[in-house]
Amino acid sequence: MEHGRLAVDLEFERARRNAVDVTLDPRTAHPHLIVSRNGKQVRHGDIRQDLPDNPERFTSCVDVLGKDGFTSGRHYWEVKVGKKTEWDLGVVRESIKRKKQISLSTEDGFWTLGLRNRTYTDRLAPLMGDHLQRVQGRQKECYDRSVQQRIFLPGNRVMLLLPSPECKLYGRWQGPYEICERTEPVTYRVYHPDHRKKDIPRERPETLERTPCGGDSPCIAGQ
Repeated sequence: MEHGRLAVDLEFERARRNAVDVTLDPRTAHPHLIVSRNGKQVRHGDIRQDLPDNPERFTSCVDVLGKDGFTSGRHYWEVKVGKKTEWDLGVVRESIKRKKQISLSTEDGFWTLGLRNRTYTDRLAPLMGDHLQRVQGRQKECYDRSVQQRIFLPGNRVMLLLPSPECKLYGRWQGPYEICERTEPVTYRVYHPDHRKKDIPRERPETLERTPCGGDSPCIAGQ
């Protein structure tokens, strides 16, 4: 459990390296919202303010946007919601509708986290999934360009990068294990310490050193 908390803390520390200074844009604020002079706070007022109906301003939905937008990169910010029982936070497309009632859906350009009736809502998953697919696609393209197919033979000894017993989020080289057979082009069967055979798929096995079975130096297979 301690290792799990450590992993989460490390992830937050990495995210904070991408912290941005968010300032709210009063030109976009709904007339019921009162934005502080420095643009760092907003509160709901009881009286609808008499404000210019400029194109940027929300007039139906009680929303406000930040001044600065972005098209790429990593961005991190923290928001204190206080004791509010209903709220929504997230990112939107610049082209969203501002003069009509809208639904906070990804189809309408909203990716948000929210609180309603003591239940949290999450509309960020589609955005994260799309981003992950693009990143994986770029990684695969780069991987395919640099791949060098290596073949291991029965009797070779290899080191395997396996999840650490202390924390499965971290990998650790273990072995050496002896290869029994090659079952598929990139899958091998090795002798595991518990004396059972185990299939180990390798998308890109790399050999740093190879010796016949019984040699003194193990091979190393890894990503």
